Amino acid sequence: MPLLGIFLLFQTGSWISLLPPEAKKYVYLVTITCTIILPLLTAILLKNRGLLSSIFKPRGKERRIPLMMVSFFTLLAAFILQKVSAPMIFSLFLNGLSITILIAALISGFWKISTHMLGLGAIFGLILAVSLKWMIDLRLVLSIVSILIGVSATARLRLQEHNPAQICCGLLLGFLPLFILIRFV
Repeated sequence: MPLLGIFLLFQTGSWISLLPPEAKKYVYLVTITCTIILPLLTAILLKNRGLLSSIFKPRGKERRIPLMMVSFFTLLAAFILQKVSAPMIFSLFLNGLSITILIAALISGFWKISTHMLGLGAIFGLILAVSLKWMIDLRLVLSIVSILIGVSATARLRLQEHNPAQICCGLLLGFLPLFILIRFV
């Protein structure tokens, strides 16, 4: 989801879209390295050490370790982008996402919140906040994300991976911090 959020920010038609190609490549590189490559390598290491039963679908309380790891690496990406003076919207997005992932990790110790909905809620919160803050018409993107939320929520319910409360809480936990952080900071 961090990569999707960064991609969507570059597609808003705002001043972010006008950044030089080298700057965009750097933001993508940091995002991919910190939010995909490093967490994946760490998960493989944890799996090989017997600390995770599965890389992509850890069970029960095992979810806490990968979520905390992803939260840390997302925070690292925000820190790196902030240090190179990238536009603040990127570090706000990544910091907000890191906070929501950390909260999900803490909740996962006793309840299985939907991280799929958390991610989609965060993307919806980001796009809605950017739309309102910068007065950009992003209704098409918001509609597409809304459809993805509905499809994903339905799939999670049909697969019996989550109950409605876990889905709603994941969606709200993803949406609220990102929307508030982006919209009002």
